[in-house]
Amino acid sequence: MIALEPVEALRVLTKYGNPDVAVLTNSRMVYPMGVITGEFTYPTIEEVKSMFEKISAKNWIIDATSVAVELGNPVLSNIVMIGALAGTSLLPIDRRAFEKEIAKTIPAGKHQINLKAFDAGVKML
Repeated sequence: MIALEPVEALRVLTKYGNPDVAVLTNSRMVYPMGVITGEFTYPTIEEVKSMFEKISAKNWIIDATSVAVELGNPVLSNIVMIGALAGTSLLPIDRRAFEKEIAKTIPAGKHQINLKAFDAGVKML
């Protein structure tokens, strides 16, 4: 499972998870309004990681958002996550296959930054 938010990953994992499910999630939490207003609490990233470890044998929590911001655009966090997924070696996603896909789907002026984001994700694992 790959997720851009750890608590959303946890919600899915608690319903469908087992030791054979691998989890890769971004560490950036997106707080619901009830948490922002103080009405509800949110688990810490350490608590989420502990819960992941009880359900899943393989799990990674990475700060894809910070890497994307360093590259100049937080939107690139999804590409950083895809690179990290490639870095797990769980799926046959390599740089060449990724290059082909961005050549087909992403405007030409954005190819290099997306490749940098992909490579940064691979290096995170």
